[in-house]
Amino acid sequence: MFFRSKKGKERRRDTRVEGPALAAFYWTGGVPNPCRVSNISRKGAYIETDKDWYKGTVLHLVLECQPAPQPARDSTKPFGLWARIVRADPRGMGMEFIMTDRQEEAEFKQFLETAIGGMNQRKESPPS
Repeated sequence: MFFRSKKGKERRRDTRVEGPALAAFYWTGGVPNPCRVSNISRKGAYIETDKDWYKGTVLHLVLECQPAPQPARDSTKPFGLWARIVRADPRGMGMEFIMTDRQEEAEFKQFLETAIGGMNQRKESPPS
């Protein structure tokens, strides 16, 4: 489990939920490819990637529901925010989000609630 110190103390500041229907995009100089978001909270996320990143690197992430709802409502449009890598391993990276102000925090909270609620509705809805 990431965000644990060598002594096993949990360092996460918020509860994480699985994010299987979320993808993260970040720019590396080429065409951005979606990376699976393994879990996410209001404070951070674990992003699966084969790219090597150093702890402390700051990236601009764009989070998007997969598949994106059509047409996207304002609250389900992709959401961009800054994040700092706090842990990297061969499977991916643990990141903490860097919020610039309370408005961004509120907008991100709304995005997460809608995205997670939408994920739950897609899982629970019977096939048509």
